[in-house]
Amino acid sequence: MAMYLDPTSFPSPEGDFDPKFKQKAVYKWYDARYSDEALDIYSTEWRERIISWYEQAVQHTATVLSSERHLDQLEFGSLFLAHPIAAFSLWQVLQSCYGLDRVVCGMTDEVISWQNLPPFQYFRDSDIHAQWQESLRHLRERIKNRDLNSGTDSWEYKMYEILRGVEKFESSFDALKENFSVNLVDVNFASWMIDRIDNDIGKRFAMITDLLRFKEQELETIRPTDSSDNENTIPNHPKNPRSGWMKRSNEDRKAGERQKAAKPKPAHLQRQGLTKKLKSGFDVLKGSIQKPTGHIKRLNQR
Repeated sequence: MAMYLDPTSFPSPEGDFDPKFKQKAVYKWYDARYSDEALDIYSTEWRERIISWYEQAVQHTATVLSSERHLDQLEFGSLFLAHPIAAFSLWQVLQSCYGLDRVVCGMTDEVISWQNLPPFQYFRDSDIHAQWQESLRHLRERIKNRDLNSGTDSWEYKMYEILRGVEKFESSFDALKENFSVNLVDVNFASWMIDRIDNDIGKRFAMITDLLRFKEQELETIRPTDSSDNENTIPNHPKNPRSGWMKRSNEDRKAGERQKAAKPKPAHLQRQGLTKKLKSGFDVLKGSIQKPTGHIKRLNQR
């Protein structure tokens, strides 16, 4: 069944559009959960942003979401005007992704321009994926040539910044799923959105996994193999880009199988967090390096 997302069909109580009602809805939701994510929702910037979205929306027909592929046509402003609370959580996810783009690909005009794409077109854009591949390939070459020595140009610092970005994404994505489960109940496009983010961002994170595995192999060429490292080996490239980030011990696997046979886990507990899986591999590599840079120490103390 086709779903029509018409952001102009939700007027304010006075009949004339006023952004404060959208702002208030967002603020109350986050404030009730003791979250400071929406502290700036009443800012002039947000007011002007919402008004601009409304002015654009009244000039266009409603967005039809009859299948997952129609997500590419959905502008963020249209979603916000129709579902401000749910859309705000998507905003947080997007900001975390844009931050990772800057860390991986650099602060260039091209990277900044990606923020102008409709959200779900951005997640699936082949040019962005290609730029990620090229940037991480370049970083791999620098690692191979021992061209990352110290300071903010070191391997530890670069991966630390990527890890921080992954942690921010993981937190915002979890919040989005919780938000959607309440504010987009029985709406098909909510699951389409979650799956799109999960699959497409997972492909970018798989590139980070490849880089971690490559760095581990590089370290093995300069230090003898220690049998105690076997349990911490980063796994081979998984078929699913968001699975296989951390190798489980035999004991954990057997315990998991027994528990699964006894009683299936809820869906939200069946998948370990991206952050934990990536951080496991990162910690293995970091432990293999004799001494972290001073920058890493200072950042850890913040």
